[in-house]
Amino acid sequence: MYRGLINLLMASIVIVFVIVSTIEIKWIIYFAIFCTQLILIKVNLSIAKNKMYLKKIFVVNITFFIIFCINEKRLNNIVFESGLEAFYFLIIACFHIITIFYFLLDYLEIKPTEDDGGKIIMKREQDLKQLEYYIDTFQIVGLNGRWGTGKTFLLSELKKRLSNSYEFIEVDLLVSNLNEMQLTLIKSFEELLYNRRIIPEYANKLKKDVSSASFLTEIQSILNLVFKNSDSQAETLKAFMKETKKLDKKVLIIYEDMDRIENKEVVKEIFAISEKIASTNIRVIYQYDEKLLVGQGFKYDYLEKYIPFKMSLTELHFIEIIDFELKDKYKEILSIEDFKYLQLQEFRFNLLTEHFGYSGEYIAEIEYIPIRKVQNMLAELYFVLAKKRDLIEKHKELIISFHILKHFIPDQYEKLNIKQNFFEAMGFRFEGKYYTILELMSLDINDETLSLLDKIFQIEENREVYGILKLFNFELISNRSIKDVKRYEELKRTSKYKNDKMDRIIWKLLYEGKSVFTDYENAVKKMCEEVLDIHESEEQKIAFRNYKINFFHTNQMISDNSTIFKMGMNSFENIFEAFKVVQVSEEYRIKLNEFYFKYRNTIEIDISLIKCLNYLPLNSDKQYIQVIKYFNQLHPITNFNTSKDFFYFIQKYIKGLAQVKLFNSYDYYWNREIEEPYNFQKEIAFNKERLDHLITEVKRTIELYEDLSLNALVLILKEVETFIKKLLEIIEIPVEFQSESGPSISTEITSRYPNQEEYDRLKDLISTDLELEAFKEELVDSYKNNNISLYEITRLVKENKDFLI
Repeated sequence: MYRGLINLLMASIVIVFVIVSTIEIKWIIYFAIFCTQLILIKVNLSIAKNKMYLKKIFVVNITFFIIFCINEKRLNNIVFESGLEAFYFLIIACFHIITIFYFLLDYLEIKPTEDDGGKIIMKREQDLKQLEYYIDTFQIVGLNGRWGTGKTFLLSELKKRLSNSYEFIEVDLLVSNLNEMQLTLIKSFEELLYNRRIIPEYANKLKKDVSSASFLTEIQSILNLVFKNSDSQAETLKAFMKETKKLDKKVLIIYEDMDRIENKEVVKEIFAISEKIASTNIRVIYQYDEKLLVGQGFKYDYLEKYIPFKMSLTELHFIEIIDFELKDKYKEILSIEDFKYLQLQEFRFNLLTEHFGYSGEYIAEIEYIPIRKVQNMLAELYFVLAKKRDLIEKHKELIISFHILKHFIPDQYEKLNIKQNFFEAMGFRFEGKYYTILELMSLDINDETLSLLDKIFQIEENREVYGILKLFNFELISNRSIKDVKRYEELKRTSKYKNDKMDRIIWKLLYEGKSVFTDYENAVKKMCEEVLDIHESEEQKIAFRNYKINFFHTNQMISDNSTIFKMGMNSFENIFEAFKVVQVSEEYRIKLNEFYFKYRNTIEIDISLIKCLNYLPLNSDKQYIQVIKYFNQLHPITNFNTSKDFFYFIQKYIKGLAQVKLFNSYDYYWNREIEEPYNFQKEIAFNKERLDHLITEVKRTIELYEDLSLNALVLILKEVETFIKKLLEIIEIPVEFQSESGPSISTEITSRYPNQEEYDRLKDLISTDLELEAFKEELVDSYKNNNISLYEITRLVKENKDFLI
């Protein structure tokens, strides 16, 4: 760098001296040119980002300034003749002094050194030592490794360690002129020698540089006498080989990306040239992937001839790379523990074994991945987690799996789209048919199904797809191990919500504009914000009506979410179901309970109420007491003994007494599955017996607390006592509940007149004591006022002919 500035200074002195000696320049002209130059620099250049270029301009300027002043002194015996010229002198001199201090401070400033960490993976350290030995021992060495495994990094470390004993010539074959490889090497040798202040015998570069910087074309002929010419590149190359002996160090030529050259003849030329120039003071190293070279048609024997000593990079395991990379980077968000699940894949999503009894399980093998791919994956993963930390960091495992699929299994990643959920996108192909994992689960488990599975998973791609399902660990509930239908449906509903949430996150990662909220989450979020946060009762009811209307008329193409409300079902059942699967604070659950009991506007206990209360999680005594207080104020009109929902309601709330630590009800709680077909008489008799025992124990506890004057506790237990009595009351009501087969919509087709209300009013007048003339007058007035049509009058008259005639 400084040699270039010194050369520029010398050239500037000569050129400026010639200019000021031949052209008379006034101070005002010099100052005008100087100011114009500064303005152009300020407008077009960033000072902080063009320091080297500005240093060159400064060298030329200060050289001109000093020689100009010396010439003025020589000609006029004085530097400036007037006050104005003195002003010009001071301005320009001050500028140069300031500039000198600026560059001096820049030079003295402590520059941050590039932090390479000084660390290297142990296996790479061993590779590096081996490569050092090969370079010192052999003239030509091949460094073999897949793309991204760290060949470039290893050579970079090698250059640092061998910098005291080797000069380096790096030939980047992706940007070099492949048709002139000898010329490329000649230029590289010449550049190396020139940088070490050695003028080679064939100094083409020096001749070109000096002649282009000179105004005297005669210099070119002088240079041709001093330096030799050669039309033979081979002769020139040999000469440069001799010149390298003048260096204090050996020369190491590094060819990068040998395997990316498509033209075999170019590769052969490189091999031939390198074989000729390799010697005791010139070493050659090739960087390549042997499999790719063989794929281009080179035989192993041929490669061994020109690369007699080959060293293959040690493969690094994925977890080993992750552990190393996370020691110094991304520590605030990622740790090695976040990736440990990849080593435990065989213990998750074992659907083939658990559901089908199939003898095989397949995992996504994430093992020996190129280090560059892992680094790229970590960089993107960190960016995504940092950007969406508050929203989806709790789904970190899913996000990691998504980026593993994206970077390491790109063919399968391309299948993901927002038109299909994950199960639909990751299906199995066999004999022209496409099976999703859900479709396979719906098949009867028999020899035919197991035979089909055998054939499906003989295909490698299908095994890979199943491994991806295991990697993402979606939740699927098998009905083989769960006999209780109610529990199975509840688990199935919960797993569907979890899977929908995972699909939403995947779509969000695919396309930033997609909503990350599931339909349930969207409904709960809006219910809390638009209804439950309103305090005034009537306003809250209006808001709830608008809430339902908006959901029924929502445009999924715009909102990215659809309604949770199902036709024929009580809307509150859908809302309580959503609140069950979505994480919501206790405050909002209590608000929902309050709003529900107010909005019902009835004192009757119906099956819809039972279903809604079955969805409550009962996480606190506050919520439990709130619910039973509301429930105790209601009146049953029928028993629900034939309803499984009522059976589960009793189980849930008796068990809930112990869960929220109100009363030790474990001795009276029974966790039993309903037998099919449902024998309600047996179950109700069992329930009644247990409830009778429980209420007796509650009464005893109340008496104990009354004796101790624990009045606050007595009030709570009395609510519990009332609740149990209410359950017994429901059981003993003689009117039986008429169960419904499922959600339905009742419709009734009727006909009506356009002015039905007026028609009915006039018809009712006939049955009164109104006189006939008065009725006829009323009829005519109604027609004149357009309240009834002639057709309707005709129908009314015909139906009541006896009265009117």
